Amino acid sequence: MAFQHGLSGINAASKQLDAIGNNVANSSTVGFKGSRAEFADMFAANFYGVAATQNGIGVNTTLIAQQFGQGNITTTGNQLDLAISGNGFFVMQNANGISYTRNGQFQIDREGFINNNGDYLMGWQVDDRTTPPSVQNGNLGPLKIDNSLLEPRPSDYGGESMRFNINLDSRNNPVEYNALTEGASLTGVTALPVPPATAAFNAADKIKLSDGSYVLASGANLGQKFNSDGSPINDAGGNPTFYDKKLGWLDAAGAVQQYTPNAATPAGAAGTIAAVSIAFNPSDPATYNSKTALTAYDSLGNPIQVAVYFKKTADGQWDVYATAKHTDGSVVDLGTGSAAASPYTALGTGLAFGPDGKLTNGGPIAAATYTPAGGGAPLALKFDFSGSTQFGTSFAVNELVQPGYASAVVSNLQIDKTGIVSARYSNGQTKVIGQVVLANFANQQGLQPIGNNRWMETYNSGNPTLNDPGSTNVGLIQSQALEDSNVDLTGELVNMITAQRYYQANAQTIKVHDQVLQSLMQMR
Repeated sequence: MAFQHGLSGINAASKQLDAIGNNVANSSTVGFKGSRAEFADMFAANFYGVAATQNGIGVNTTLIAQQFGQGNITTTGNQLDLAISGNGFFVMQNANGISYTRNGQFQIDREGFINNNGDYLMGWQVDDRTTPPSVQNGNLGPLKIDNSLLEPRPSDYGGESMRFNINLDSRNNPVEYNALTEGASLTGVTALPVPPATAAFNAADKIKLSDGSYVLASGANLGQKFNSDGSPINDAGGNPTFYDKKLGWLDAAGAVQQYTPNAATPAGAAGTIAAVSIAFNPSDPATYNSKTALTAYDSLGNPIQVAVYFKKTADGQWDVYATAKHTDGSVVDLGTGSAAASPYTALGTGLAFGPDGKLTNGGPIAAATYTPAGGGAPLALKFDFSGSTQFGTSFAVNELVQPGYASAVVSNLQIDKTGIVSARYSNGQTKVIGQVVLANFANQQGLQPIGNNRWMETYNSGNPTLNDPGSTNVGLIQSQALEDSNVDLTGELVNMITAQRYYQANAQTIKVHDQVLQSLMQMR
């Protein structure tokens, strides 16, 4: 019996050394799971069962048990390196069928498939017919990066609007002034013998009146003077000037002549003060209060520089103007859709705000449909200010969003912790291309290793369950990282010494038993 005991022990020790050696050899293999030899004693049974005094007949190796504990995760900086933090396996496919792995060293082949050593990474596919494209759970297939150009999208895609979420400063004054009409220019200095006793004004000066508005002097007809009825002043008694909302001058005799605008003779006649709104001019910042801009696109991806101007006309009332300039320098009238005679277009009736600072109108304002130069499809831009406010704080742009973009190529790839794979394009757009799925098994010990860091399912493992990363019974994905082998190299070296002693001890059993037999043979 001792020979059988020792021989079974040597066999068991050899199995243990095999497992330890395999662990040591793969201590640097990404995603490798170590194993250990498990043993059980053996007894010989007879017809009457096992007697209480019966000795065992040795040891048997019952299992080389795989150890699926978590390995350390090391960051790599490679976008396609993936580590699983928790349970689960990547699902791989090749010509021979489905396999499973913890090795997340992936690449993209020339056809755009994400693969590992020729095996395709499997995941949920995306339905491009939805807007935005949505992941279809249950639709399993190889994950593929589309390396073709991303098609351009016009800024009126799907009837969507360009959203302008802004705050207009309620403290702004309306853009208007008291204007001098034809000939009422200032030249030199004029002294008046009535209040104010003296006045000193120069050509092109601004004269502030008592109501806080302004008079802008023009040099267009420098030196000409007019009476209140519009007739020229032919004397040399001085040049017209203003005080206290009145137009005054000296006649030839030195008498003061005045004209005061009133209901009977309203302001605006030649030579009088006219309170008028300043005409908007996008090149003159004095004619509007605030401005913002964005880039829109036609169906071919050609950019259109859209600028929007806001001009306060009264408390809570704002006119809105827009300019649309194409890359060829052409300017389009967004109100008519034709080439613009003027460089701007008034948008609707403007914006109106209530006492709470929120819009009382401001639904999407549709510009006229027009066909851009270069053969693009007809374009119908919409301006949506519905999220805008008018509070007593500085002008601010909180959000500028438009649905269009130019064509682009893939510049980067992102995989989040739930396995969502997104392609980032050179124009800043992001497109979801699929979702990595993880498989789990009721009995991981039942998986059959097939080499190349792969396992295959067996009857003992049970069928796989496929889940989104982070859901029931599976872990999360960590991108730009890899899971190290879970082998404890120091521990394995200690185990190797123990197994060596175990082997030597069993060999000694055989040796001693041999010596005993030799002693028996030598007895006479």
